[in-house]
Amino acid sequence: MTKLRKRSVAIVIALVCLAGAGSIVCWILPVPDGQIAYETIKGQACLVNGLRTQCTFPNYDLRLPAGSTFLDIYERTGLLEIDGEESIILTEAALAHYLYPRWSPDRQWVAYTNVEHTDICLVRFEEMDDESCYQTGLKSVGDLSWSPDGKKIAFSVRQSDEAFTNGRSEQWTVYIFDLDSLVSSVLVTDAFDPSWSPDGQQVAFTSSVRDGNNEIYTINIDGSNLQRITNDPANDFAPAWSPDGEKIAFLSDRGPGSVRVALFDIYRKLRVYVIDAEGGSTRVLLSRPFDSIERFVWRE
Repeated sequence: MTKLRKRSVAIVIALVCLAGAGSIVCWILPVPDGQIAYETIKGQACLVNGLRTQCTFPNYDLRLPAGSTFLDIYERTGLLEIDGEESIILTEAALAHYLYPRWSPDRQWVAYTNVEHTDICLVRFEEMDDESCYQTGLKSVGDLSWSPDGKKIAFSVRQSDEAFTNGRSEQWTVYIFDLDSLVSSVLVTDAFDPSWSPDGQQVAFTSSVRDGNNEIYTINIDGSNLQRITNDPANDFAPAWSPDGEKIAFLSDRGPGSVRVALFDIYRKLRVYVIDAEGGSTRVLLSRPFDSIERFVWRE
């Protein structure tokens, strides 16, 4: 009787996971802490909160029901504004010139790269037409990540005019931009995809040349204590810290499968994996059937 009861409970738990996620499959375990918003290669924007998943195909000026909590910004679909009391407004048309836009920790500012990829620009969310741009003196400014206190921004820069091919990092360097002094300084070379830890003491990033393929690393903000976190023949990239700072999620093409987007366009399937911030074993955190997760953010 006891064995039968345990087996029944296990089946119910598996069914609840599938039913709670709808068409989204949370493989193995739900999101352990906070919320993950992500975009798929087929254009869906989704929010995962535990076993609950909400998805939409965003359009211009899309208004979602009150109480929805989509997070952050997607490069294809624009800015997803958080407004829990009334609605969430997608304003893609107004933000078409923003590259790598990211919310400040207090949700008052948006940082982004200008069209020429040379400046870091800031705009107060309440006054989207009043922007301030700061010249970095560098070419090809890429992805951005705010420090938790909102006083610094980590960003990646391509140091060469050569094309960024095959996801390799030889030509990329991660800098830290101080918003008080307006000075940029090198944090780590051969690195891209910076992601600031919640305690402000570390930055996670992707590097390909240190071990022959894309892996996730962490480094202290003073440049010390460089550590490799992942170790797999597949490509691991785009790290994001859990809200409590204990885990790091990342995109990877490890595991089977590919996704057909058009008749002749077949892409390697990407899933979100998670690992302890100190390294160790990994597990699948999010995976989409017949689709691929292209970018994501993990927030409280």
